[in-house]
Amino acid sequence: NEVLGASKVRIHETLITGLTGILDDIEVYGPLFNDGALLQCAAEARSTFGEITPDMLRDDPALQQQVNLNAQALANRFGQLGARRLA
Repeated sequence: NEVLGASKVRIHETLITGLTGILDDIEVYGPLFNDGALLQCAAEARSTFGEITPDMLRDDPALQQQVNLNAQALANRFGQLGARRLA
């Protein structure tokens, strides 16, 4: 969000490769945790951001803004997935 929200945008390759790496791991290991919300979040993130490249973001301020809004919406919907659960 900071990278996309800054006035002078610097978008690093790892912004996208990090996300796709996490989504790949969730796809492989997610079913082990039997967490439907986690799998749904990953599927929505992949469908929302899967085709976006760093170059696309660097070249299109409107796309940057839309991706930022989409990321915020996903975080609002699924943000509790990162909360620590203590038994």
